[in-house]
Amino acid sequence: MKHKPTWEGHAPGENRRLAVLHDYRILDTEAEKSFDDLVLLAAHICEMPIALVSLVDADRQWFKAKIGVDVDSTPRAVSFCAHAILGKELFVVPDATQDPRFASNPVVTGEPYVRFYAGAPLVTTEGEALGTICVVDRTPHTLRPEQGAALMALARQVVSQMELRRAAAANALLCVKAERDARRAARQAAIAQKLAGEQCGLREAVAGMEQVLGVVGHELRTPLAALRAISEFLTTDGASGTPEAERFMHEISSEVDRMSNTVDNLLEAARLNSGRARWNWATFDIGDVIADAVESVRPLIDAGRVDLVVAAAEWMPPMTGDPDAVRRLLINLLSNAYKHTRYGRITIDCERLRDAAGEWAALRISDTGCGIAPEVSARLGEAFALNAGVVGSNHVRGTGLGLAICKGIAAAHGGELRIASVQGQGTTVTARLRTDLPAAASGDTVPAGESERMFPDTLAA
Repeated sequence: MKHKPTWEGHAPGENRRLAVLHDYRILDTEAEKSFDDLVLLAAHICEMPIALVSLVDADRQWFKAKIGVDVDSTPRAVSFCAHAILGKELFVVPDATQDPRFASNPVVTGEPYVRFYAGAPLVTTEGEALGTICVVDRTPHTLRPEQGAALMALARQVVSQMELRRAAAANALLCVKAERDARRAARQAAIAQKLAGEQCGLREAVAGMEQVLGVVGHELRTPLAALRAISEFLTTDGASGTPEAERFMHEISSEVDRMSNTVDNLLEAARLNSGRARWNWATFDIGDVIADAVESVRPLIDAGRVDLVVAAAEWMPPMTGDPDAVRRLLINLLSNAYKHTRYGRITIDCERLRDAAGEWAALRISDTGCGIAPEVSARLGEAFALNAGVVGSNHVRGTGLGLAICKGIAAAHGGELRIASVQGQGTTVTARLRTDLPAAASGDTVPAGESERMFPDTLAA
């Protein structure tokens, strides 16, 4: 008699489940040791001759990993796993010949003569059961409670491996896109260089752009290369689920954040350098802005290594300026201080100053870090200048955009940035800002003549 499955058609939501399964891009892929190891454990723990990682597709069940069988898939109509995915708990058939759902099943009446089956559903974070990790025997019996619990635990590990695999594939796609964008940028640079040769008047401007593209290219290509290498490692046999894989995933996140910050800073620096930056002028309490900046940075600081101290400041009158810009300035300076302070203290304080020009707020960020070499300190605040023409081991990590932006913000508030540093002892950066500037309409541009000080002369051409 021809076997007819007891389940009619597909369960409600089957199209959604199949869409999630196909999104993992795992069907019909090569064997991977991380999955093979899990079925080996399942067979050993449950004392069974057959163990499978089975993924239930529309009309078949496909085996990502297998022990005890030679086939790669079977029709869904004869699949025990198609029943197991209808629930979220362990699905056990002690004796298939005594179960009306399976007694006439061809895999019960013929090879491989299935009698016992236990399957733990592979339930994703979306709540969809995509298949099972299952064990099969040719004789009837049951699982001990600890074996059933272990099989459910292995199912969760299979899903974790699938998630890691999908994340690695997504990172690989990002790298491909980034490489394509980099090639496009390189072609555009080549066109710009050709135009520079044809028009003498553009030669200096193109030279400046080559400097910018060289540094930005280094800053973006370096993390992209790291992402590519790490992603390739994560897709190799045995990489997933190891401490190294977890560390590399954190490094991926860190490099992506670094690229994002580089692009954000580049855009902001470009607006400041154009002389068309727009500001949201308001009257505000500088103490509140300091507190906001400190609270934004504090979660990023390892309190076990570095103390972040807010020194008691004297009373400051309300200040006129852009509070968001001043907050960004402080966050940038505090972040820089932490990057260069492995152990010790970072202190922020504010002093009220008066002179013939007016009233000032002197915002000081001091650290006990490694300090800055004089040849590097002299070029801080000048975007891209640190690495102009520098390659190899002498390259200083960073574009210099952060301090350049801070310098532009200080200039827009009638002030300046001062840096004092001693190698091996620490650094103090002081932002002097006018507090008595006249109120201006929101959206005013940066004061004329200020923004061009941010970039080297070659970029201002």
